[in-house]
Amino acid sequence: MRDDRVELGRFLRARRGRITPEDVGLVSSGRRRTSGLRREEVAHIASVSHTWYTWLEQGREVRASRQVLGSIADALRLHGTEREYLFRLAGYELPVEKDMSVADIPASLRTLVEHLSPHPAYLLGPALDVLLWNRSFAEVFGNFDKLPSDRRNLALQVFTDPRSKDLIVGWESVAKAIVGQLRTTGASWPDNPRFRSVIAELTADSPRFRAWWEAGEVAGGRTGVIGLRHPRLGELEFEHTTLVPYQENHLWLEVYVRRTPSIQATRSR
Repeated sequence: MRDDRVELGRFLRARRGRITPEDVGLVSSGRRRTSGLRREEVAHIASVSHTWYTWLEQGREVRASRQVLGSIADALRLHGTEREYLFRLAGYELPVEKDMSVADIPASLRTLVEHLSPHPAYLLGPALDVLLWNRSFAEVFGNFDKLPSDRRNLALQVFTDPRSKDLIVGWESVAKAIVGQLRTTGASWPDNPRFRSVIAELTADSPRFRAWWEAGEVAGGRTGVIGLRHPRLGELEFEHTTLVPYQENHLWLEVYVRRTPSIQATRSR
């Protein structure tokens, strides 16, 4: 079994060895036994104790906060995947500090969502914002293009749009699961401003959300069967699955596979 503390130290040493003093604006003085930055230089740039950083590289039982890890990642010029790996070794998910947008979604995921039709599919961001959806999703759940960008959110729509209670069979159980899903994703990105905004609005406007949120329910990705009472397409039933795209752990892919005749067949009648 891998010891993450030892692997964390090995990873930091390897990344330190590829950074030159000139890369980070330091003046190199004298000969160096090895290439790369010295430990004291990384500690200085990251504003941490030289002794503490040495212990971290040695795999000792020291705990680094998210803020300190971010400073070390900056000092070592880590890119996205490397930063994620550093945070995971230290026992954290990589924090997302900014709002997500379609521009942040890899082109391969955008293509996948589109080609999942006729199965409704969409991508969720850290605060359960619906970032991207396909034609079948718009057909069943409504075209989110018609909503203001700040209202394209799964939790906001379920708790503040009264039509959701008419649409979703067993609304209460679905809504509770969404509260748990929101709490789970928020634990990984507590400082995300969009997450804080969504929680504040739902807590203020929805007594049910407030009660369930205070109860501390936690849930992962939602799976199972969901039924709908669609005003135009009639009774629908879907197998619902939540997936986390590889290397995009801040996004959740939600897919609905219909258990009853296809939407196209229903429309052609």
